[in-house]
Amino acid sequence: MRCSTSNRPGARGSRKASSGSATVLREIASLAPSSRKIDDVVKLIQSVAGQTNLLALNTTIEAARAANMHKFADTMLAASQAVERAAESLRGSVDRFLRKVAS
Repeated sequence: MRCSTSNRPGARGSRKASSGSATVLREIASLAPSSRKIDDVVKLIQSVAGQTNLLALNTTIEAARAANMHKFADTMLAASQAVERAAESLRGSVDRFLRKVAS
């Protein structure tokens, strides 16, 4: 008498392993939508991080410009003060000259 392969212990273990593999594959497949959502969130985070980096770079550039404008404004203030002092000195010289001419 021959034994049926379905009754042998090895065959039962093989069917059980096959059934377990199918269950694992279904579980993995069921994770796909969640994985896509996680991927979308990661892409969004990367996009925001990229935009944040651009904003930080722009802020750094604007701060450098502002610092340069501050230096420029300081230079212009110093120049205008020097011109004012020179004008006062020239006015004093002209006043002295006019007094000498009038006397």
